[in-house]
Amino acid sequence: MNVKPLVLLMLPLAVAVSLVACSSSAASPPQEETATAFSLQDRGEGGVTTQAVWVTPEHRAELEAKASLPIDLGDVVLVHLSLDTHSVDLAGYDLLGQTSLMGRERTVAPVRWVSISESSHHREGILAFPDGNNQVWASKEGCAELRLRQLAQVSVRSLRWEF
Repeated sequence: MNVKPLVLLMLPLAVAVSLVACSSSAASPPQEETATAFSLQDRGEGGVTTQAVWVTPEHRAELEAKASLPIDLGDVVLVHLSLDTHSVDLAGYDLLGQTSLMGRERTVAPVRWVSISESSHHREGILAFPDGNNQVWASKEGCAELRLRQLAQVSVRSLRWEF
């Protein structure tokens, strides 16, 4: 029996299996993908793509220029949220009522939504959460998980930062 043709047939299959098993997307949580250290984006389940940015001082300055308004909300944790779709009307979603921020020790609801864009297919703005600021939250909690409930027939979307 000539083994060489069998090896040549099996080699591409073995390579493909190892690539799938070792790919980073296979090990990722189902709702989370990282674009940068502070910017997260989900996979667009339900026809809506969710992107959230943990607001750093540099990003805050960019947001103030983009929103054409000062973001003087007091001692709050800020998350820049963008929702994009081509098929769902986003105007009816209550982002204050459907969103929470979880750490290792606590969970808080947002106290304010500062809108940047409110179109029915693109909503963008800043969620403000009580209990400190981004640096204090990061040092005390060590992580932050933004949870959006019941958005476009997805029970919970979760985006998580580790600090």
